[in-house]
Amino acid sequence: MKIADLHQDILYSNEMGIFDRLYEFNYRVVVAAVFPIKGSIPWGYDEVINGIRKYKSYINGNSRIITSFGDFDGDRLNVILGLEGGYFDDIKYYEKLYKEGIRLFGLTWNIPSKLSGSCKDGKGLTSLGREFLHWAKERRVIVDVAHCSYEAIYQSVEMYPGVIYSHGGILVSPKDTRNIDFELAKLIIEKGGVVGVGYGRLFFERSIDIYHLAEHIVHLHRAFKGGIVSGSDFFGLGKQNLIKCLENPFKIKNLIKLLPADIAKDHFWNNFANFLFKSGRISSNNEGP
Repeated sequence: MKIADLHQDILYSNEMGIFDRLYEFNYRVVVAAVFPIKGSIPWGYDEVINGIRKYKSYINGNSRIITSFGDFDGDRLNVILGLEGGYFDDIKYYEKLYKEGIRLFGLTWNIPSKLSGSCKDGKGLTSLGREFLHWAKERRVIVDVAHCSYEAIYQSVEMYPGVIYSHGGILVSPKDTRNIDFELAKLIIEKGGVVGVGYGRLFFERSIDIYHLAEHIVHLHRAFKGGIVSGSDFFGLGKQNLIKCLENPFKIKNLIKLLPADIAKDHFWNNFANFLFKSGRISSNNEGP
């Protein structure tokens, strides 16, 4: 079964040949995120560029960086370059990053950005953030609202239907605003987006095992009937948040085995392919990209 995953901090994997290994484990789409924070200090532009170039150096015969969503190759690993937070104060920097190949832009991380308040401060979009969404809409890039405040997510969905929440927790009544409730997840999906399930304990706000995770994924798919995808956040979780038997992307088969076949196929492939099709980014959703 082909796998699409909407968020992996692969720069922190410290593993040579990472794309080769993902390909071997049936990953065919992965968002490789550039995480532009060190400690609590945002990276400068040159540091972000270096991160992009490091990803490009990982590319080999079995992988390719996608800059046009209509250009998928189902026989190779299609890498979508992402930026996890908009910490630059001028649209020209995002235009430059677009030209370098970034096609998924996260508005912020837990530290408020130049574009948006975060899940930690509760503030909404900035004036630059609104300008950015107009820019993003013109280029049809994917906008990611993970780590945003609820207010910023509501504003983003209103301005740019089809935003995604790439990785996090989807809970009935979350205590941590890093996670979203069912109402907000439903809105994102109804407006044409998708919601990515993260595979760490912080996304459940309690200790869980792989069986609890599988049960939760089944519950989400039956509750929303579409729009639920894989957004693992492998390599970005920290050891304290890892789930036994699912500590890295190469153990994904352990989770797949616990899911009904139809839900596994929707979770890891069909729902993301349908998102690309419905948004007009690909011309056919027959077996996805």
